[in-house]
Amino acid sequence: LKGFCSKHSSRLCFISGVGSGSVGLCAVVETLVGLLESRGGEMSGSDIQALYNLHPLAKEAVKAAGGLKRFCALHAARVRFISQAVGPSPGRIQLVRAGE
Repeated sequence: LKGFCSKHSSRLCFISGVGSGSVGLCAVVETLVGLLESRGGEMSGSDIQALYNLHPLAKEAVKAAGGLKRFCALHAARVRFISQAVGPSPGRIQLVRAGE
């Protein structure tokens, strides 16, 4: 699986740490990273529609992961989801900076 993902690295990436590993859509993660960079490194989870508008497979990828929080957990080297302790807010998505 890892080798297959390497051969198709422009579209797929291997995600270790999820059972024996899984396949992710790298382009969706990179699009999210770019969106976060354009917003100073973070955004509200309620703004996720902006990602869906930028990448045609984003909504499907987030849903397949089990939601936004789990999608971020699968790509923890690049992004993180921070739950809000109080209120109805869906939380925040943050860019993981090198060295964090």
